[in-house]
Amino acid sequence: MGSGESLKNSIIFGLIFLLLALNCFAAPLQLSGDTGRSLLGTIANNTTNETAGGLWSWGKVPVGHSINASGELVTNPTGDDGLVAVPL
Repeated sequence: MGSGESLKNSIIFGLIFLLLALNCFAAPLQLSGDTGRSLLGTIANNTTNETAGGLWSWGKVPVGHSINASGELVTNPTGDDGLVAVPL
């Protein structure tokens, strides 16, 4: 390792340390209740989680569960103390 490479590594280390140290002095973001509600309202109005096929269109129902008539995920009743046979 030459002296030029050592100097380069020292400068890079110093810059990283300086950036981390300056980050400690950054002012924290403070949200009041009104500002927070406004921000959440904006986010809630711009996003949607609806899919064309419904909640379970992306995959299968987890093992040991089923979907009831109202579309809720429910645990299957078992008579073997919760053991579920997983098909191979």
